[in-house]
Amino acid sequence: MIRRAIIVGIIGGVVLSLAALYPIAGLLAPLWLEGWVRPAPDDLTHGILLMVSAALAVPTFLLIGFVAARPSRGWREGAKAGMVAGLAAAGLCYFTIILPVNTLVAFGTIGAAMDLLADSFMPPPYVLRNYVISFENAAFQGEILLLVAACFWGAQGAWVGWRRRKEPRPARPSLFALIQQDQPPKQYFAGDETAVWMGILVGLVVAVLTAVTLSGWSYLVYSDWPELMSALQESHSGIIASGSLGGVAGLLSPLLGIAFIVFGAAVIALVKNPPNWFRARFGGVVVAGIAISLGLHAVALRLFYFNLGLSPFWVLRERAHVVDPQTLADIASFMDAIEMGFSDPAFVLGAVLTIPWVVLLSALLVGVIVGGLQAIIYVPALSMMHKRPVDKAFMAHRHLKNNPNDILPGVYTLFTKDERAYDVLAQVAVRTWKRHPEHSRFSAAYHTLGTSKQEAEYAATIADLSQTLGANRQWRWALDFAGAYSTLHQVMCARSLEQILKIDPPPEQHTSSLPPLVVKSQQRIGRIVLELKKVERTDDLPTKLIFLENALSAITSRRYL
Repeated sequence: MIRRAIIVGIIGGVVLSLAALYPIAGLLAPLWLEGWVRPAPDDLTHGILLMVSAALAVPTFLLIGFVAARPSRGWREGAKAGMVAGLAAAGLCYFTIILPVNTLVAFGTIGAAMDLLADSFMPPPYVLRNYVISFENAAFQGEILLLVAACFWGAQGAWVGWRRRKEPRPARPSLFALIQQDQPPKQYFAGDETAVWMGILVGLVVAVLTAVTLSGWSYLVYSDWPELMSALQESHSGIIASGSLGGVAGLLSPLLGIAFIVFGAAVIALVKNPPNWFRARFGGVVVAGIAISLGLHAVALRLFYFNLGLSPFWVLRERAHVVDPQTLADIASFMDAIEMGFSDPAFVLGAVLTIPWVVLLSALLVGVIVGGLQAIIYVPALSMMHKRPVDKAFMAHRHLKNNPNDILPGVYTLFTKDERAYDVLAQVAVRTWKRHPEHSRFSAAYHTLGTSKQEAEYAATIADLSQTLGANRQWRWALDFAGAYSTLHQVMCARSLEQILKIDPPPEQHTSSLPPLVVKSQQRIGRIVLELKKVERTDDLPTKLIFLENALSAITSRRYL
């Protein structure tokens, strides 16, 4: 469901971004870019294009949370899906709508004062103040707006999940059912999105850390410019930062450096039971890498736009300290180039609308490459250092390829030493399905017998275990286990007193190397049969019922398996 939410959010963000192109170029740009004329000069075409944009944007905005959370059952599950889709859509819109609009607003103040700046030896303080406050306030308001929108989509998802809370969820088939239907047992893990969740969590944490650290470093860079710092502190973001980000950046920088190196290891360590050895963990690390890269590029693009608008002020500030005529001439020519760029509305609008898409594609590419490299390095390393069930199943599969008759001793050792034995057994069933189908069938049946809550599957799995063991007598301990499971199956299927009386206890032990616990288990199964046969020896009906109830309780509780 989380993958669905991410895809819905990306599609929604792209649609909103495309729908915003004409309103930006036709409505907002003429207000802030002097000399810019809207692309559709006649009112009819202008109105039609605006209506088309609204027809795309409004339904998309209102449906993102609903569509993302449709498979959910419960308000928490729906809220998570809606919020994930909202964050994906908001992230795209931040690159393609918020930053461009914010930049146009701020650049408009520079364009209006460019003649004054070009003729000034020192930049007028109010022009710098107006630019900084307009840029920072517009960016802050846009970021708050996107956060509110993400919460709105999360609330939509919560409502959808709450409305569908009583609808039945599709039942998850057991491993044994999949094997019986000749379906790949890996489908048992279909829908396991733990790795994606961990990737999102780690990615968001590191992305926030990146944004705070880079913003703090920008404050340190501007600290020797009093007029700029004064204007920053008057803006909304400056009021929130209160000048403390600079000190925080120094403390967080080492932590951020470590986070960039080990975020892949953190994702892999948080995935307790990956559904496969490499692909799931690789996907989780790549998701984290993309989230971190998007955060890094978003902050970098914001700082790039801000410093691009500051370029005239940087040049004038440097000119005030230069006495060399040649340097002054170079500065003057550079200032002319800046003036020419800011005076060309088509260039400014084209750059502002195009650069975010290039940066966005770069962020995705960097995230995939860095995340993929970390996954390639950390998955093999951590799978050897801290083994998960899938890693233990990999080793068990390798042992079974060399010793195919050791499946029963291997399962016994697994259950005596590993508290997550059933998880390992499920992975063994998946890994052995193609080349060793009998091993896979046995593992799937044993896993289902121990984990299924459907009592109707107990008799079928026990019968299949007995048949599989009988057909593979070359396996160590196979005859002893086959006899025990055959007896147990007869007990489970008995529906009359005559059938109960025909049940024979498990045969005598064939293998002297059986572990004591297995021998004791078989003896207990034999005692069940003997308890049932006591029914024949008494004529008292209440006593018969007591014997039958005791035996049935012992069987259904699976205490003797």
